[in-house]
Amino acid sequence: MDDKNSVVQASNDRWVETGPGLYTSYNFSNISIPVGTVIASVVVYIEHFEHEQFPDGKLQWLAGTGWPSEPVVWESINAPVNKGESNEVVDLWDVTGFVDTPEKVNSFQLQVKNNDDIAGRKTLVDHVYAVVEWR
Repeated sequence: MDDKNSVVQASNDRWVETGPGLYTSYNFSNISIPVGTVIASVVVYIEHFEHEQFPDGKLQWLAGTGWPSEPVVWESINAPVNKGESNEVVDLWDVTGFVDTPEKVNSFQLQVKNNDDIAGRKTLVDHVYAVVEWR
């Protein structure tokens, strides 16, 4: 899959679409936290919306590393579904509890997974970023 990170680096209404049964992974490898650092918080922000008929419970976010060849999932959640472009918002996911070491922060990836099985229903991501605090 082509690198989609450049499309979602700003809120610009240039969406990455993820179709039914597919996923898109976002790489935060440009983060470089020094070894020995204490991670205070890691929060991911995702600006997105889903097609009008997208069912609740079918959008999943996964935190981990190694996609696509050697995936390791640290945690996942059923993400909020924002039906229709007029309901596009920025949702956040506090991943501090499992992205808690410099090594994990430095290799962190977010996967947006569309678990819907009806053709045509997509999730559309406009902007993805992480805020990391350490000491």
